[in-house]
Amino acid sequence: MFDVLRLFYTVHYNVGAVCVLIVFGIIFVLSKKNYRTALILGIILIALNVFVYQKTVNRVWTLTEGDRTWKFSVHQEWTITEIDEEKKDTTVHHWCWLDEWWDQIAKTDLVGKLWGTKQVENYRKTSEERLKD
Repeated sequence: MFDVLRLFYTVHYNVGAVCVLIVFGIIFVLSKKNYRTALILGIILIALNVFVYQKTVNRVWTLTEGDRTWKFSVHQEWTITEIDEEKKDTTVHHWCWLDEWWDQIAKTDLVGKLWGTKQVENYRKTSEERLKD
C-alpha cells in the first residue's frame, strides 16, 4: 500500500499537498487539545488515502495519441519518459484516473448546465459580436 501511495503522490503532488495540510491541521488541533476534531481530520486523511489506493492499485490506463499507444499502471511504467535527440527535448507521459476525472470536469459546460443551452448560445453570439467590433 505504501509503495502505491508513494508513487501516486510523487506524480500528483497536489493531492499529497492536501494530505500534508490535513496532517498539519491535525497537529494544530492537537496542540489546542481538541481531540474530537483531530479524530475527524484523521478519519478524513485515512479515508482519502484508502480511496486513492483503491482507485489506483491493479488498474491499467491506456492513452492513445494518433498511432502511438501507451499503457500506464502503478507497477509497470507509471510514467514513460521519451527523449527526442533531434530536438534535445524530454517528454514525460502519465495517465491515470485523476487525469480522466480532470478531463471530464474540464469538458463540462458550467454555464450550459446552470442556464440551459439556449441562453448559452445567446451569450456566445453577443460575445462574438463584441469581438468583431
